[in-house]
Amino acid sequence: MKIVTIHTEKIQNIFEELNTNFGGKVTFDVDEYTLEVNNNFAKGSIIGASFNDNISYVQFDMTFSADLKLNVISGTASPLYFAYCSKGNLSHSFGLHGEERKLKMFQTAIVTSKLNQDNVLYFEKDKKTKFTLIIVGTQPAQGQVNSLIQMVRETFFQESQSEEFFYAGSYNLKIGEKIEQLNAVTQTGIVRNLLKEGILKIVLAMEI
Repeated sequence: MKIVTIHTEKIQNIFEELNTNFGGKVTFDVDEYTLEVNNNFAKGSIIGASFNDNISYVQFDMTFSADLKLNVISGTASPLYFAYCSKGNLSHSFGLHGEERKLKMFQTAIVTSKLNQDNVLYFEKDKKTKFTLIIVGTQPAQGQVNSLIQMVRETFFQESQSEEFFYAGSYNLKIGEKIEQLNAVTQTGIVRNLLKEGILKIVLAMEI
């Protein structure tokens, strides 16, 4: 079992740490990062970007030669994670020794941890796993009174972020269709960025 730790404060940090642990090559185009990996430990690609309204996403399409624990450490606040598994399956726990909950193919999950508590994702060896992780920052900001982020905070956090939260939904092919649209964007530059941001916001609205 290999344990890899990453921090979710900035998308750039995520890809620097993934590159350090997995190897491969990182490319960058208008706020979108791509890590291509092909070595004895890992094969596949990881794509991610940050958008306005404190929304980021990271998409894994990977196969590992050993079981992997991906330990996701938050910064000063615990973000909300929306995960969707398109291929294979993976598990989640709060902390390295917490209860494992499995997320199956075509299933969506909504997760947030207590402050200073890690989220851990488990990848099975030799199994191709493809999933999308949408990261929503939950710190309030000026101008977000009626924003999507404000709706997320009101829907999932109520008064505080003192409790952990895990929800595994039923199989959702409509969200799967939106994820496929995300993958099918062929435009480049700022147009690509705007199209992907729009699709991610639709996914969040469907979850809410």
